[in-house]
Amino acid sequence: MSNNQEPIEPEIVDEIPKQENKKVNIGKNKKGLSWVFLILAVIYILSPIDIIPDLIPVLGWGDDFIVGALALINFLNQYKK
Repeated sequence: MSNNQEPIEPEIVDEIPKQENKKVNIGKNKKGLSWVFLILAVIYILSPIDIIPDLIPVLGWGDDFIVGALALINFLNQYKK
């Protein structure tokens, strides 16, 4: 082997614990998350602190519109099912 590394012996490999593939299930609470996103979007829209300040006419209002639209679409898609 290169770099003077010793080969791994099969007994050592067998001792390494095998990790199970665990998935986090957030599917049960997607509707709750959509409410959180919607509330956070409303707070963001009403807040004077923005990513793009509202003093810039089109871009400032555009980021508020995009955040609100995405949150509303997400919310409606969750409750449409």
